[in-house]
Amino acid sequence: KLGDVQLLFLYGTRELIKSRLLARKDHFASASLLESQLNTLEPPDAGESAFWLDVAATPDAIVAEAMLALASRGASTAR
Repeated sequence: KLGDVQLLFLYGTRELIKSRLLARKDHFASASLLESQLNTLEPPDAGESAFWLDVAATPDAIVAEAMLALASRGASTAR
């Protein structure tokens, strides 16, 4: 049994995401794919009670926020 599913939705501006994609070297996902990916993306609706995490934060801050959000719902955050 898997139990309850908790959805973490990472979001950011097109500009920020594009700048990060352009800064990557030797990565399979190029910035040219961004527009189509964002156009296809379906953000969770209110009924899905997802945690929205802003990618403008540092990776450590995003992880900390995600762990707190999951813990607040009683989800296991053990690694």
